[in-house]
Amino acid sequence: MQWYKIKEKSAGKFRLILSLYLYKIFGKKVLNIIAFFVSFFTFIGNKDLRKYSKNYFKILYDYTKNEKLKPTVINSLKHVLSYSYSLVDKIEAYLQNFKSENIEFFSEEDKNTYLNDINNKGVFVLCNHIGNIDILRSLFSSNKYPLKSNVSVFLQKNHCKIFNEFIDKFKINIEKIKICPVEEIDISSANILDEDLKKGGIAFMAGDRVSDNNAKCSDMDFLNKKIRLPEGAFRFAKIMDTNIYFVSALKEKNKYKIYLHKEESRDIKQIQKDFVVFLEKMTLLAPYQFYNFFDFFV
Repeated sequence: MQWYKIKEKSAGKFRLILSLYLYKIFGKKVLNIIAFFVSFFTFIGNKDLRKYSKNYFKILYDYTKNEKLKPTVINSLKHVLSYSYSLVDKIEAYLQNFKSENIEFFSEEDKNTYLNDINNKGVFVLCNHIGNIDILRSLFSSNKYPLKSNVSVFLQKNHCKIFNEFIDKFKINIEKIKICPVEEIDISSANILDEDLKKGGIAFMAGDRVSDNNAKCSDMDFLNKKIRLPEGAFRFAKIMDTNIYFVSALKEKNKYKIYLHKEESRDIKQIQKDFVVFLEKMTLLAPYQFYNFFDFFV
């Protein structure tokens, strides 16, 4: 089953709103404890969740031969718990309570290049679901790295609706952040984005999730298995006259580390190949932060 066929949109919205209320009332420590018990009972009751996680660890173990990454119940439970704790961090990031000093770049040289590129023609980020990309919101919402222009986040239309309702309900400040449905991209919106990028903006679009409209996809090798990548995201990145980056934010203890790859190629197939290499590297660095609980592998 593909991710967009999983019937949990309304439940996801409810959990998001409830989590924010609990965070505001009890704080992060209590919310993490609640997340543990909710995850534990969800794990027990959701056989599909267990199946997808087990399949992922089987593939990972076959690829690495690492005894610690065998497809065990404990590893799958740790996998689900990691995802739940990342959602708590998202809540904190939405409220701009995640401290920017707990976010650092893996390489000072990469950080400087990245920040300079944002100010010079902007940056188009082909992001992924390994780690917690939303944590970057805290970084660029702080005074530490002020932005000259907008941050454009491209989501599926139904996810945009959930996110916008959530933001409106809690009056969360999203100044300079534009939530854009990927289904509504046209020449006009592309031109607006191009102008934002040239002023020093950032665009985020997932490169590892296919859409539900039967758009053209490419089969790629990942961990010695086939996965399907959407061509649209890579084509859109290519036509923008801007810098292309792959970015992941991986949690290490109580901090996040930002990993960057600046893509030099403008050939779509090569960009996809390099993207998969980056995905593999991130997965091996943080195997429990691979948050694709569906039929990710073909």
